[in-house]
Amino acid sequence: MKLEQMVSDAEIAVTKSTNINARAREIVRDLEDQYDQWEGTADERNLSGTWKATRAHLTCIACQQTLGPQNYRAPCRHLFCFDCLRQLFEASYRGEKAWPARCCATRLPVETDTALQTVIEGESLRTYRKLAEEYDAEDRIYCGQTQCSAFIPKRFVVEMLDTAICPTCFSETCVKCKQAAHFGTCPIDEELERTKRLAGRRGWSTCSKCARVIEKAWGCNHMRYEVQDSRSGI
Repeated sequence: MKLEQMVSDAEIAVTKSTNINARAREIVRDLEDQYDQWEGTADERNLSGTWKATRAHLTCIACQQTLGPQNYRAPCRHLFCFDCLRQLFEASYRGEKAWPARCCATRLPVETDTALQTVIEGESLRTYRKLAEEYDAEDRIYCGQTQCSAFIPKRFVVEMLDTAICPTCFSETCVKCKQAAHFGTCPIDEELERTKRLAGRRGWSTCSKCARVIEKAWGCNHMRYEVQDSRSGI
């Protein structure tokens, strides 16, 4: 029996039942997963008349419209039509508070999902990759020229000189104090050395994630920090 027919029969049986049990749901879900992994092309799956018929009762989680052949299943198993999926990503580009595009608090895996890359192709995908490079960076560097202030990706950092070259205005920024590049020892270095010497005398430690100096006042040795975008580390 063809796999798509198995999906159809299972869903019809479940639909007719007035008491849908967990086992029936599990069977249908397993069959759907097998069909998703079928080794046919995407066009062959999407154009299958039986496939469209068996999915006719499914709706987009965002607009609640009946799904056509073009739809995307998120990691949380919710389904999106392509239009709503594109709108979700466009909304995430409006600012860091809306970043990244997600469903059920789970980030949509653009980096590893080629099907998702196909949906948000072109300018939208380029915008995503540009913002991901900035918003996902732990130690961000912005141009020290106030009239520019553009984000400087890590690949533009010259570690030997402790400077970063802005790809927008081509000026140099000190990677330590985050100000315009300067000659001699960075003032931040001198202050940091004094702080380290004081920390050694007082028995202070540093957070392995953000390098802030920490004094243990009470509790266990577990260290945790939080930043404004709600990402946290240990």
